[in-house]
Amino acid sequence: MSSNEPIATTDLRRRFELVDQSTLNAEQVVRKNIGFWSDAWRRFRQNKVAMFFAAILLILIVLAIFGPAISGKDYITINGMEKNIAPCSEYWFGTDNMGRDMFARSWVALRTSLIIALVSAVIQLVIGCVYGAIMGSVGGVVDEVMMRIVEVFSCVPNLILVTLLLVVFGNGYPQLLLALSISSWTGTARLVRGQVFKLRESEYVMAATALGGGRMHNIVKHLLPNTMGLLILEMAQAIPNVIFSETSLSFLGIGLQPPNFSLGSMLATGQSSMTFYPYQLVIPCALLALIVLSFNVIGDALRDALDPQLRT
Repeated sequence: MSSNEPIATTDLRRRFELVDQSTLNAEQVVRKNIGFWSDAWRRFRQNKVAMFFAAILLILIVLAIFGPAISGKDYITINGMEKNIAPCSEYWFGTDNMGRDMFARSWVALRTSLIIALVSAVIQLVIGCVYGAIMGSVGGVVDEVMMRIVEVFSCVPNLILVTLLLVVFGNGYPQLLLALSISSWTGTARLVRGQVFKLRESEYVMAATALGGGRMHNIVKHLLPNTMGLLILEMAQAIPNVIFSETSLSFLGIGLQPPNFSLGSMLATGQSSMTFYPYQLVIPCALLALIVLSFNVIGDALRDALDPQLRT
């Protein structure tokens, strides 16, 4: 037993030998600090369903840009000799009741709907941000008066308000963008107002004010940047709503007028011939469902990824 005791003592000393801290590399001990946006992107990538629909959305956008050039068919000129042809090797999506290629026409319609939705969502976001930031930063009587205006706009249903504006100003791209933007900015204004109310009492805003920063400086430099996550989420949710609103208007015949067309126009045309030629209705319906579903799934994933309470 006496011969084994020195060996056991030597093993214990070797196992519990003190390490000089100065020889350690600090980068191997301290974990790399992850920023808010990097962590949000990491959590968004972990959502496999959102990544799948993001890939679908990317494919749809690419086809909306280059799809008409892929087929090389004329989607404008009326050709009575080739109308109502079912999908085949020459016409991949078939032709409509005027002999126009449905493949190229579908992607042009999707492009039109996407452009209207993106531009209208950006205008809605800008109006809502400016209006809500002024309400939240000024407060008092100004906030009360501006809030009553928001409530007046919110009381009128969007479809009725857009219809009235189109009746007054006429049909066309500018009029449609104006009508869709005016009818949907109130939600963004409320959101920004509440966020500014919460942030303006924070220490860094009070410090900026004490150092001579004006109200507009605080809004631009501190308040709006800290609401960027909510604004991105708001835009992701506004785009499918605008697409659906524009499609409904065009389907009812009060949106874009010929020769302009969108998915709603194709739905209205396909409905009249769905009994004998159902593909003329199924194709634009499928594109509309895919684009709206993709934006909604991505919006839900962004909401989870940008939530600070879920950050680990």
